[in-house]
Order: sequence, then structure tokens, then C-alpha cells
Amino acid sequence: MTLIFVGAIIAVFGTFLAAYGTFEQNKSSSKKSAIQLQKLEHLTAKNEELSRQLSATTEEIKKNITGGDNYPKFLLRYHNNTTSILTLVNSHNSPIYDVSCRILDMDGIDKVDRNLGIPVGSKQRRKNGDQYSVYEFYGELGTLAPESGKDMTLIPFSLTGQLRRFTGYLYCRNGLFVQQQIYTKVDQKWVYAYRIFRQMHEDKILGSHTDTEFPADKLHWW
Repeated sequence: MTLIFVGAIIAVFGTFLAAYGTFEQNKSSSKKSAIQLQKLEHLTAKNEELSRQLSATTEEIKKNITGGDNYPKFLLRYHNNTTSILTLVNSHNSPIYDVSCRILDMDGIDKVDRNLGIPVGSKQRRKNGDQYSVYEFYGELGTLAPESGKDMTLIPFSLTGQLRRFTGYLYCRNGLFVQQQIYTKVDQKWVYAYRIFRQMHEDKILGSHTDTEFPADKLHWW
């Protein structure tokens, strides 16, 4: 009987040892799994950070090569009653390349439309191009440095009267941008508003500005 009892104790103890060994093995395995999981999470986070850095570097390279999504803008300043000073501006932190522009005096062009008896803004303008040339200006600049502005030339458009409207087609390596600009006089001082978008994407305004003194009833785009 005693031998049977001792044998039972030994069997139970053996089972306990086996169970404990399995527990320790699982515990060790769990620790290894936890360590491996931590390493994997660390590597994943590091990979994501490297991917973000690569993406940012690629975008920076793209900007420096093509100009990225940067766009130029134009400003006119009064010079005398027949001419204005044309300035092109780059407000971005990377260059804009191969910059040129075509500036239209919209008031003069609309006047030609009325004189020709065609609807203002009509596509019939294409048939009478020569009569509009006096209200168009073409200029080439080349590279526009980051966060800079450059006076191009005097252009034969005057800032006179009470309201003046201009459209600028701004060509550069990374696309064609359209700027609509309105000047009006308030207390003998010119104030202005503009908006800029890619050609054929008028619904996505890239940049805009309206002087605080600009009267809301004069803000009509075309």
C-alpha cells in the first residue's frame, strides 16, 4: 500500500514537473515572442519614418526640378497715366522655372468687343486678333528665385479711372496658371483683389487675396 502511495506521489510530482517545464518553456517562448514583436513594431515604425522622409525628399527634389505646385503671380504698380510697372512674384521657398507671361487688359478688350458689335467675351475675338493686340502684353523672365519678386518692364496699361481688370496667363515649367486681378480706387488709393488657378481648373483656387478696403460690390470675376 505504501509503495502504491509513494508511486502515486512520484507520478503526481512527475506530472507537475512536466507541467512546470511546459509552463516555463511557454513563458520563455512568450517572452521571446514579445521581444520579437517589439522589434517588429520598432522596425515597422522606423520603416514608416524612412518612407515619410523619402516622400518629403522626393517632393523637394520635384520642386527643385520642375517647380512642383508653386505658381508665380503678377502685380501692377502705377507709373504714369499711360504705363504701369509689371512685377512677377514667387512667394514659395523653391524656384519657378521658364517663367513667361501674357497680360490682358480686360477693360480694353471688352471695349473692342463692343466696338465690333460682338458679345463681350465672345469666341469671335479669335477672328479679330489684331485689334486686340494693343491690349495684350507678352514677356519672358526665365527663372524666378524663391521668395522674390522681379520688375519686368513698363507695360502700356494704365491704372487710371476707378476700376481696372486684368487677366494674366503665367507660363512656367510646371504648368499654366491663370490670375484674375481687379484694381479699384478707394479714397484716392488703389486697392486690389486677385485669384489664381490652373488653366481649366477654375474650381480649385490655388491662391487669392483681397485688400481689406476692397468694396464687396466691385468683386466680380469673369
